[in-house]
Amino acid sequence: MANITMKDIARAMNVDLATVSRALNDQYGVSDAVRSAIKNKAEEMGYRPNALARRLATNRGNTIAYMAPDLANLFHVEIAHAVKYYFHPLGYTVLVCDSEWELESEIAYLDYMERHRVDGIILKSASCDFSHIIQNISCPVTMVSTDTSSEFSTIDTDNFYGGFMATEALIRCGYRRIAYLGAKQDPIASEHRGNGYRAALVHYELPYQKSLVGEGDFSMEGGRQFIKSIWKRKNRPDAIFCINDDSAIGVMDYLLGIGIRIPEDFGVIGYDNMTLAALSQIQLSTIAQQGMQMGKGAAELLYKAIRSTGKTEPEHRVIAPTLILRKTTRPIGEYQPTPVEKIKRHK
Repeated sequence: MANITMKDIARAMNVDLATVSRALNDQYGVSDAVRSAIKNKAEEMGYRPNALARRLATNRGNTIAYMAPDLANLFHVEIAHAVKYYFHPLGYTVLVCDSEWELESEIAYLDYMERHRVDGIILKSASCDFSHIIQNISCPVTMVSTDTSSEFSTIDTDNFYGGFMATEALIRCGYRRIAYLGAKQDPIASEHRGNGYRAALVHYELPYQKSLVGEGDFSMEGGRQFIKSIWKRKNRPDAIFCINDDSAIGVMDYLLGIGIRIPEDFGVIGYDNMTLAALSQIQLSTIAQQGMQMGKGAAELLYKAIRSTGKTEPEHRVIAPTLILRKTTRPIGEYQPTPVEKIKRHK
């Protein structure tokens, strides 16, 4: 069977070749009805686009890149899956990279993407100041970031509200000396969640104690080391909110090893809601970031920019996190978090 070409489709549809090309390449100048009819006819006739010809014609290769900072964290894996689920049916290949929180690796990957002319990039940067890193990128970029002042479209969870909900839940469970463990790799998210933590203490008129706030590295070992370092203090905590689930599990591992009962003697809440947190042996209370929803939203923003014929105004989406209470916090019965609009955002 001979390969079906765009000329064959144009002849069958009684339209010009340029119209078929614009329809199949999702370019402007074709109505939705005509675009749909041409695509249906192409599928009916068994048309398969020539990837090399498309690359030569558009100087792009139908490739999307997602740059994650840490694919050992299942939250970033969820985003990657959502991006692939969105773009694969549209005919795009999705390239997934892991910078491992190393700025040099990120810059090298971005250079590779630019040289290979990817159609668009979704980026969770290893840098707080990412603008200068991608200012010379010629394709559309969507950031997984809380920086709503960015010239690029962004999407992120409401880290402040997630920190508030986690801390409020611990307070409502009866804990009073609550520690917070952030992470040095992601200072923006760490600061926003820490601000939420502090706002909850203020909301419930509990003192903020700087000695109960630390900085880890997203790892179980980081959680172990932090709780070990403060456990022998006179005013030690009776609960902790950790920036991610791995850190929280590290805290649990240390405390259970020295005979502390969880949740009776000590409460623990993590962040991410990774698969491991729901295991029957762990049952970690946590904040779910909605990674799949975030990945889909990032893909929508990027595809909109790719299809645009001119410069688009950046959009900034914030997704509400969800509190999940399991067995590492005391039972509190019916509980609804304080609505976000009633919270004073202390810094």
